[in-house]
Amino acid sequence: LEHRNAQERGAAGQARLAEQPTWLLEAYQHRPQKLCHSSLVVQAELPCEGEPLAIAYKRSRVPSGWKRWLAPLRHSRAWRGWYRGHALCQRGIATAEPLILIDPPGRDSYLATAWIAGAMNLHEFAWSLQNLPAEQAEDRTRQTAESLGKLLGRLHRWQIAHRDLKWGNLLAALRP
Repeated sequence: LEHRNAQERGAAGQARLAEQPTWLLEAYQHRPQKLCHSSLVVQAELPCEGEPLAIAYKRSRVPSGWKRWLAPLRHSRAWRGWYRGHALCQRGIATAEPLILIDPPGRDSYLATAWIAGAMNLHEFAWSLQNLPAEQAEDRTRQTAESLGKLLGRLHRWQIAHRDLKWGNLLAALRP
């Protein structure tokens, strides 16, 4: 229900993205979350009725070289992220919910997902524990390890292979 309400409230922002997909990347280039040769992710706010919607907005480049020739035969990276994100949500596996997909044929593709407030990748999370008292750091480490074990168990049970499972690709957020 929240997802549908967010999409309905964000109709104006979605229309602008459909016309100018790079708009949010340019407006929020000062808030990069990931930057590599094939993609860029920024933390952005999508204008909505009421208050803006916090999102992660990702541009995936069209592959280069021989992969470019195969691109018309395959789904784009953004489409695969959209599909897989919804598959995880349907199975009750915690993930950032996909909200908007822009996938023009033969061009860069874009994916907007819900922003998870307070989340950081597992590598950053582990480094943040050094600032805590030893007992509290141990408790959080134990809780995180338990949550990670449950996540891996659920992925295994659903026969889902991540293929790039590493600390930088997992998010951790403290429960309130």
